Amino acid sequence: MGDCTRTLSVGTVILGGCLLIGCSGPVERGWIGGTYRQARAGGHSFLGPPHLQTIRPLPQDVTRDQRGAIFVSRVQEHTPVAESGIQQGDLIVSIDEDPVTSLAAFRKTIDPMPPGTVIKVRVYRDGTFQDRAVVVGQERLDESGHGCAAVGIFIDLAVDLLPDPSFNVFGLLGYQQWDQRGDLCAPEFAFAHQAGHTEDIGLGRGWALYLGPIRVSHRRDVTEQVPFLDAGRINARTD
Repeated sequence: MGDCTRTLSVGTVILGGCLLIGCSGPVERGWIGGTYRQARAGGHSFLGPPHLQTIRPLPQDVTRDQRGAIFVSRVQEHTPVAESGIQQGDLIVSIDEDPVTSLAAFRKTIDPMPPGTVIKVRVYRDGTFQDRAVVVGQERLDESGHGCAAVGIFIDLAVDLLPDPSFNVFGLLGYQQWDQRGDLCAPEFAFAHQAGHTEDIGLGRGWALYLGPIRVSHRRDVTEQVPFLDAGRINARTD
């Protein structure tokens, strides 16, 4: 009985912590649009899903100063990056003259920026470095989020403690967190929205906890992406 009580207590603490993580945090963050992939010097890497695969190698002009950059894999019309002149296939190497070498650092730089912030983004294109002024907009996630509980057998083995604490031991015990980015105006997401399947869009952040056959998850979906040109709508909503 004592062992069961201790197991239940540990599970409760873990679950409580995950609920705090899932239900806290900002529901608004800086947004510039675009779809990005990690680029690094070295050989090719095709591990993982396509949006997580690493683009290699980097041009020598870039690797003189840094070992990583951000590859712009997709640009949608009327997004802040598109309006700045950044194009698909560009390499983002710095923001406001600070080198950007990883997707995590790139997002960490953009997310806390308020709408209207103007940043200088240096890109590498066709053998030259170019500076582009990007006006940060805003992305909004739903405030309450969506919780889900399921019972079943989840067979998986994944350990990714750095840079986030995601882990999974054959589905018996695990914790996973994700942050799926993209543009709501992209054709596949616009199609899902028009078809009324907004729950299948999959843009947003969340987590899932595995305790034996029990799986509990929570997610917040992206509900709106607004360029700064439409910031009056943002002010009216948040004042």
